[in-house]
Amino acid sequence: MTAPTWISLRGVPRDLVRAERTPVRALAIVGGGLLAAAAWASGAQQTAPLLWLGGIALGELRLWRRNDRPVGAVLDEQGVHVVDAVGGAEHRAAWADVTAVAWHRRDHDDHVELALVLWSDARPVLGLRLRAPPDSAPGAGDIPVNALNTVFGGYGGLLPGLVPRAAAVRQPLRIDTPTVRALRGLVSRNAGTRPLAVRLWRGVAPALDAFGLHVGEPDATLWLPDAGPTVRTSDGDRGLDASAPTLHRAVREGVALRPSTVDDDAPLGSLIEETIVVPLRVIRWPNAAVAFPCEHDDPSLPTTALDAATWHTHLAEGGALVAWLATRFPAASPWAVLPGRDPGGPR
Repeated sequence: MTAPTWISLRGVPRDLVRAERTPVRALAIVGGGLLAAAAWASGAQQTAPLLWLGGIALGELRLWRRNDRPVGAVLDEQGVHVVDAVGGAEHRAAWADVTAVAWHRRDHDDHVELALVLWSDARPVLGLRLRAPPDSAPGAGDIPVNALNTVFGGYGGLLPGLVPRAAAVRQPLRIDTPTVRALRGLVSRNAGTRPLAVRLWRGVAPALDAFGLHVGEPDATLWLPDAGPTVRTSDGDRGLDASAPTLHRAVREGVALRPSTVDDDAPLGSLIEETIVVPLRVIRWPNAAVAFPCEHDDPSLPTTALDAATWHTHLAEGGALVAWLATRFPAASPWAVLPGRDPGGPR
């Protein structure tokens, strides 16, 4: 069977008006009916049905304008083009410009969530969420999110911790199992040799927003080719030690949002920022350290201090680094007991 040269996908719109659909339609029917009754009583029998139908049409027009519309995505041998009908936003990524590729897989009860992240130069430029059937087989190199979440905890939405908000397609794209295989083949043909990459922010405790995401552009990129990890900054590249790094624990302060209560000096139910202590895992080489947040602390790990030279990243990116290390050093402690990248099922 000839591999397809292009694939078209549609997004899953959010149902923004579910709560107001019934009252709007009821108001349109009743309001149009009252106008029609008034017109009938005044002798305008021919106009009455038009007023009633017009009221219903206005109600449906309001619902249509308020509701979401599906995103459209086309992937072909040149690249990816996504068009968002709401606001006219567009996302483009040409395979010739792609420098890194990552597949993240999370299994749910009724579907599989796949996050495809594409980089150009030293930054992620496009993040797609794919909603696939539960029988979709894993691909070679998939980051096993379920296994990593069991170890570290704290995984929420995937894309916010993998790409900037402006690079994330806001709707999941519905895809069937044969098309998943075709899409993996398309990506493999055009960008199959690209490595993983991880964004890095430097410091003891780089600034975070209220959602736990790093603020501003990253200070460096950690490239993970088969030849070994390399940190790239504006000053150039620095290769990391080729031997297996060690895993440590640490903590830092962060900010969390919570609903206010009667004991707070704020309107009830409003969101309040509070300072929290965040557990960290720290991956340490002789010449570098990368820290990422998690939910599950592990007192059995040695504690390490953070300093101004420590690199930080998000949980989802730190999980990708762990999976890469566990695959590269399958017999070395502690990576031997941590989940590596999925070897892949039937393609």
